[in-house]
Amino acid sequence: MSEWVHTYEALESFAGKAMELYRQKISQAGIDSNFLEGLTKEIEVESGNYMVSLHLEEYWKHIEEGRKPGKFLPREALDNWVKANIKLPRPDKKGRLPTVKQLAYLVNRKIARQGIPARPFLSNTVEEVFSSFIDTLAGAFATDVEACAATMLDSLISKNK
Repeated sequence: MSEWVHTYEALESFAGKAMELYRQKISQAGIDSNFLEGLTKEIEVESGNYMVSLHLEEYWKHIEEGRKPGKFLPREALDNWVKANIKLPRPDKKGRLPTVKQLAYLVNRKIARQGIPARPFLSNTVEEVFSSFIDTLAGAFATDVEACAATMLDSLISKNK
């Protein structure tokens, strides 16, 4: 983080606001709450570069980008989704209940036939938050540049005395 405290704090605030808005959008869309439990943020600083990351469940991409008909989803992700979201149906006439794998197959077959529409919650959230946040980030960066420049000037002045 070093002396770029204001920039780091602004990025931390940006990530927090993005997470909050993303949670709202996902919840309003009725997407399972297990998906949101895995949502975390991280600010990384490496060699003077700042990177903001939101960590999501592995199937976020299928929600964000959708899926064209013709392909099945990865089995593990869908099994977990079925466990969290689908209530077991009533037993058939022989008293049998479908297993999670059987239900997952039926869901997957429908997805393979019809696809999944894209719901770009993440990209819309980032655009929305960033557009309202760019001035805050620019101000924080300017404050840090001024502080860094003042420190460097003080150092040069003290060396020349």
